[in-house]
Amino acid sequence: MATTVEKLKALSVRQLWAELIMCGEKTVEYRSQPTKVRGRVYVYASLTKPDATDAKIRREVGCSWNDLPKG
Repeated sequence: MATTVEKLKALSVRQLWAELIMCGEKTVEYRSQPTKVRGRVYVYASLTKPDATDAKIRREVGCSWNDLPKG
């Protein structure tokens, strides 16, 4: 019996932005390279700390950067 292996596509985004994408508040993501990927794309919250201050993160999503899921 043959099985089909589906390749999963993921977009790595720094946290705060990943949270806003998942909440539907951030609907556009600009990148320097164009892509032909269409369809389901998973969002990966990277471990890199954002340029935003913790105060801005609290205003935007209601919690600290340390409390957001990452990795």
